[in-house]
Amino acid sequence: MPRRPRQTASSITIHHSCGVIPLRRTRRGFEFLLIQHVGGKHWSFPKGHAETGETEQQTARRELAEETGLHRCRLLGPKFLERYTWRGTDGRHRKSVTFFVGLILGGRVMPQAEEVRDWRWLRYPDARRLITYRESKKLIDRVWRTVHTTPSLTAQHP
Repeated sequence: MPRRPRQTASSITIHHSCGVIPLRRTRRGFEFLLIQHVGGKHWSFPKGHAETGETEQQTARRELAEETGLHRCRLLGPKFLERYTWRGTDGRHRKSVTFFVGLILGGRVMPQAEEVRDWRWLRYPDARRLITYRESKKLIDRVWRTVHTTPSLTAQHP
């Protein structure tokens, strides 16, 4: 059962999720998997709330598998944190999301219809353009810089 968001004294609802930034190697270079979320119709990465007893990595892997059907993934360090706030009809919300870069080792994307409206594998510039929110654009920028300075990735693909 997912953990419920908590309410602060100042009536801001606090949320925490975990997710994966899916990355694959192709002959053309690295590509990111973006999903268009059904509810908000925004483009971002797979993520969701932890179930009781799950670690951040377990949550991230489960959400990737549930939303995309991808199970063969090697999580790479470090973790990346995305934070944002919004105002809904039920008040103010603050969310933090812990992301792991996940090198996809195979499999076919099979999106979860209840969560995912559309999906695309894209190279960095196109992925950055398609991402909806500024915080997620900053996130992909940080990940892209890290990918290009990680010896285990750059040695295998210039």
